[in-house]
Amino acid sequence: MLPSVGQRSTTETLAGIYQAFLAKRTWRQPELARELGIGVEALRRMLLELTEKGMPLERDEEDRSRVYWSVPADWFPESVLFKREEVPELLRQLRRVPQGPGRKRLLDLVLARLPRAKVSDVAVVPAAPRPEEEQFLDIVEQSRATGLLSR
Repeated sequence: MLPSVGQRSTTETLAGIYQAFLAKRTWRQPELARELGIGVEALRRMLLELTEKGMPLERDEEDRSRVYWSVPADWFPESVLFKREEVPELLRQLRRVPQGPGRKRLLDLVLARLPRAKVSDVAVVPAAPRPEEEQFLDIVEQSRATGLLSR
């Protein structure tokens, strides 16, 4: 059954919910309903159904008029999300990294996962580090990460 004029399909609403929570981790229920162009009750039913199906939604109700829905900070675990407009800067910065297997691996991953990427081959590429530089850089990074080096 097709939605009537002014009514969104379930698929559109579902996609909208996922996009909204990717953009912002916590929403007031009425604000999310307005964002999606649906009623509060329809939204509530859909969010409850998504929760039952395994989406990690958390509901916080201060009172009946102030209901918040959130996803955990690690939602979409093991993933990093970049907006389309952020990707050119990501690629520009990755291309500045010295040549080496790590740079190549990251660039290949990003480029392979971009839909219909139009990526320029023009880039400033620093010289590849020597193996001993690479070894010492790993040691310095590990020391900084474990707190042995201060800023």
